[in-house]
Amino acid sequence: MNADTQRYVDSIKKEGWYPEGQTLGAGGWQEVNKFASDWKIYLLQFAESDEEPRKILAKDDATAKIAFENLYDLVKWGAYSIVEKITTYRTICSNNFFPLES
Repeated sequence: MNADTQRYVDSIKKEGWYPEGQTLGAGGWQEVNKFASDWKIYLLQFAESDEEPRKILAKDDATAKIAFENLYDLVKWGAYSIVEKITTYRTICSNNFFPLES
């Protein structure tokens, strides 16, 4: 891993979040996954806008809120919501071939 990638990894670890689409050099994601594998996906949704929701991964709710406040002028957007993306699966039929965990 080169020095730039290491700096980005250290920054992600310190700040506790990173934006979706973040790029890292060789070895960067392997290092991030060591400490961020249980981080959650958060979306910033704007009430009166056709803009796509902004997405980050963060270690907890408070960190996500701080990250979005630092990234965007939320007052400018008026009404907004910060939500955690939760995906669940429900098995409706299975022959026990590659079952999904819930």
